[in-house]
Amino acid sequence: MSLDTLLSTLSKLPNEAQPELGTELEVLLNRLCTEFVNSVDAHDYARTLKTFASDAVVITPAGEFQGIAAIEKFLLARPTAMVTRHFSSNFQLTSHNGSSATGISYVVCFKRFTDQPVPVKTPLPIVAEYHDTYTRTIAGWRIQKRRIQGIFDPDLQ
Repeated sequence: MSLDTLLSTLSKLPNEAQPELGTELEVLLNRLCTEFVNSVDAHDYARTLKTFASDAVVITPAGEFQGIAAIEKFLLARPTAMVTRHFSSNFQLTSHNGSSATGISYVVCFKRFTDQPVPVKTPLPIVAEYHDTYTRTIAGWRIQKRRIQGIFDPDLQ
């Protein structure tokens, strides 16, 4: 049975009756989150944008960005001399149906401003949570809304 068939059939059941869907979907959405952080770290923003729905919203401590054009402008404003590595973990699917889902994941980010090639001196980590809403599009599952909640920020000491 294809995932689309499974989603269609099981979306009519309460969430508690969908363990297979939850497991499959959790894997797919976790991969989507990994694609997001890997593409951001690679400065491959065209790839990053493919993780979002066309009318997506990203809420960060720097502001709210609505729609692909605004998200792209935000990404392109990131310093080119910034090396980052995001480590995403603790992904948890919190609700789902056949066409939308919500989830949370923890992110540890190391960020260093430098023109030097890697390796660079290890910076203090930033810890955040991604609170996400996902939507199922014709192209597959995409991030509809991402709220980035800072938890630990060494710059605030």
